[in-house]
Amino acid sequence: MSVLWWVLGAIGLLVVLAAVLVVGALVSVVRVEGRVGPGGAAGRGRWGVLGVEADTRETHAVIRLLGWRIARTPLRRGASEAAEEEAEPEPEKRKRGRKAGRRRLALSLPATLRLSRTVRREARRMLRQLHVDRLRLEAVVASEDPAWTGEAFGVGCAVAGAIRGAWPQADVRLGVDFTTTRPSGAAELALRLRPVRLVPGVARVGWAYWRERRRSRRAHGARGAHARGSGGEERSA
Repeated sequence: MSVLWWVLGAIGLLVVLAAVLVVGALVSVVRVEGRVGPGGAAGRGRWGVLGVEADTRETHAVIRLLGWRIARTPLRRGASEAAEEEAEPEPEKRKRGRKAGRRRLALSLPATLRLSRTVRREARRMLRQLHVDRLRLEAVVASEDPAWTGEAFGVGCAVAGAIRGAWPQADVRLGVDFTTTRPSGAAELALRLRPVRLVPGVARVGWAYWRERRRSRRAHGARGAHARGSGGEERSA
């Protein structure tokens, strides 16, 4: 009997530990920083005790736990993996495509429209929970056509004004160069987000998806029953 209590206690402890980890992950702030420039792109992110660092000048991304490196993953797929995928027989590819198609949910058009409206509404709400700590953009517009360069610069100024209006802390610098034919630029961005604030929106989208899926299944079943009934009446006639 004591062994059973030990097993139940261990299971309960694991459940509590898993719940603490899930709640801690949802409450922890996700921070993402990225930089793009002539030298390439680099970024890093942190979520609680986990961190990720990547740089296009390197061949691997580094995953850290409490600051200690625990794993490295390649940024680019190896040539051997691509060759194996290309060498896969065509019937196998078609079979895999059919299986994926069966797994994919086929919603009716009205259900798809209703679901898309819900997704757009919730996406706008969730975007409000995204905080921009730093945003720096530098761009120089240039092309082979001076007229097009001037038009692009005008559009860029309008976009830059909209960005400054949405994020007053943004540092946006836009220039134009009629002596060169290649544009240039750099960008730096830092974001933070608390995942727990996305839970209500994700739950509403999931509920809408389940509801529309159920409606579509009912409608499909009703059409199938009606078709079978019509076919039986024609044969009896």
